[in-house]
Amino acid sequence: MNIRVLTYNIHKCIGGVDRRYNLARIVDVIRHYQPDLVLLQEVARFSRESSGVLQTDILGDALQLPHRIWIPNVRVQHAR
Repeated sequence: MNIRVLTYNIHKCIGGVDRRYNLARIVDVIRHYQPDLVLLQEVARFSRESSGVLQTDILGDALQLPHRIWIPNVRVQHAR
């Protein structure tokens, strides 16, 4: 049995040459590789950078991934 694994630092979906927030671009890259298992780093969750959305669920829904989990590795407190 072969399993195709993709690990990808999505930088909160901000990237590319234009450095713009673009969830669709991340979806396109992941689809291109057709992975069985996707491991993402720097996934934003209800943050200013992500426009307050839950990127885990939006990406999972767009890619039709039935199972997903989001675990924070750091907690950042923004200065007010």
